[in-house]
Amino acid sequence: MEEGSLELSAGVPEDIAAARHALEMRLAEWGCGHIDDIVLVFSELVTNAVKHAGGARRIVLETGDGVVKIAVHDTNPAAPQMRSPADGPGGFGLRIVHQLTTDWGWTLGINGKQVWADISCSD
Repeated sequence: MEEGSLELSAGVPEDIAAARHALEMRLAEWGCGHIDDIVLVFSELVTNAVKHAGGARRIVLETGDGVVKIAVHDTNPAAPQMRSPADGPGGFGLRIVHQLTTDWGWTLGINGKQVWADISCSD
């Protein structure tokens, strides 16, 4: 697996598919395994930023040591919320992220927050 990085953004829902496609192409170039899982985690984090936080202003992906690190930056300081199944339909994105990643979380910054996830890239 190659080491590398990729920087993207997604301000509106229509941008998510283009960002996802760019990621899929780069993961193949890097020789990553688990592409479907990585793309799913990426999609959940970016969709949450677009839907609930005014857009993913900056998305940074880095590979190294068999791990893909995904960091999604937005301008909303509110903490991401993992919903309960009793809350109604939808809202399971962070549960998916929790299940598929080796670690994930968020940090508050001066101009919003960063939601990040580490996911295995090795087969």
